[in-house]
Amino acid sequence: MILRIPLVFLLFLFAGHSYSQDRQNFAAPNYELIEKATKDKTSNSYYPKLLQRFKQNDTTLTAREVHLLYYGRFFQDGMANPFGGASQHIDSIRAINAKQEQTDNDRRQLMSYYLDDLEQEPFALNTLYALYATSTMLHDPTRIYYDKKLEMLVGTILATGDGKTAKSGWHVGSVADEYAILGVLGLKSVSQSLRGHCDYMALQENERGLTGVYFDIAKILEAEMKMFQPAATDEVTPQEKPGKKKK
Repeated sequence: MILRIPLVFLLFLFAGHSYSQDRQNFAAPNYELIEKATKDKTSNSYYPKLLQRFKQNDTTLTAREVHLLYYGRFFQDGMANPFGGASQHIDSIRAINAKQEQTDNDRRQLMSYYLDDLEQEPFALNTLYALYATSTMLHDPTRIYYDKKLEMLVGTILATGDGKTAKSGWHVGSVADEYAILGVLGLKSVSQSLRGHCDYMALQENERGLTGVYFDIAKILEAEMKMFQPAATDEVTPQEKPGKKKK
């Protein structure tokens, strides 16, 4: 049988970082300051520098730096994918996961697919979790890095709100991450609707007594608009200058 680890078990990875609906020490991202910090080429917060450290599994990244990375994507060309990106290896991944028995070679192949996908979408929570789960089954020592990344990314999202209202909705970088956060909190949605600048997730009955939660997607909506805007053209049709008609 294939070992499948539900995303809800990520909760047990975050010892000391448990989420409480009563927490009040949250703050929405200050996007103006994030843009300024991540575009300053003279700063250690310059986005390409931070991204390189993240991809190289730098364990010295601070919570603030991960916050700048996750939300700073909106100000980087090609980084703001509102849908979270579909795996380019999806068919191959499904084929391996459909097997009744997986070999270690299968799992190593899966890891290579997930790592390849993370090159394009380095903060994709579901991909990171799949990589963590697979590397754990292989007893691969790199699993500690994926564990740490998951903990810090989930932490930075949950620190932006409490999900109770549109004003205090969790800020996410992609729609896919909304569902990942629900999984982390042991929640399941029954419907999704757009309410202003938020996605509202109506929930199945749960131990937290929540009927629904909000995700702030204002920046995702901006990114979507940019994606579907017609490409600008440099070609300008010259206007005919008035002149005397030839006789």
